[in-house]
Amino acid sequence: APVAPRVVAPVVAAAPEVDLLDLMGDSSPITASSTSAGGGDILMASPMDMLSSEPLTTTDATPPPTQEPTPQQPAVALDPFADMDNFCEDTPLATLSTSSSTIFEYNGQSLAPLKITTAQFGEKWGSACPHTSPLSTTTSTKISTLDDFTKVCESMGAYTIESIRETNEGICAGMLTGGIDMVLIHGKVGGAGCVDATIKSTDATLSGCLAMYAQNLIG
Repeated sequence: APVAPRVVAPVVAAAPEVDLLDLMGDSSPITASSTSAGGGDILMASPMDMLSSEPLTTTDATPPPTQEPTPQQPAVALDPFADMDNFCEDTPLATLSTSSSTIFEYNGQSLAPLKITTAQFGEKWGSACPHTSPLSTTTSTKISTLDDFTKVCESMGAYTIESIRETNEGICAGMLTGGIDMVLIHGKVGGAGCVDATIKSTDATLSGCLAMYAQNLIG
């Protein structure tokens, strides 16, 4: 078989070197010893020039410390009965006060002593106090003598006008609302536990209430 002829690539002449530092037409090469008019290296800027031309920016390479969040304390449940222990231990219980007063009250008014004479009592008995309520018992546990009877009347707020020991009779009087209402009491003690009394007043309801109250007191 025929042999193909060998092709030789043409030789390209190398381009002439261009001195990049000789662009201004100066054929003299610049050496490292070449200096400017001031004697400085034109390729090496002065440190002072660098400081004056470009301000240095200080960069803190160390990041600021990260502030850790303060842990919140867990909420403490309040015990509404926490102070009850001290209260029970240190505070004495107040003594319950029970009133021992047996003063009779009617419509918010307390019975007060009406200090009159026996003659005045007789005058009022017939006309001033027309409303009558009886009181009678033969089983009283608190009345044995005439003095016991008059003491019960005084404990209700009445005033003992006279005690007639020959007949074991006693008379007492009281008033309410500054004397507007009046009560008259006549009683006779027949022996241990036996009492017969009559209560008269200016008000029918008042005499009835006082008779029931006295009945409870004498037992």
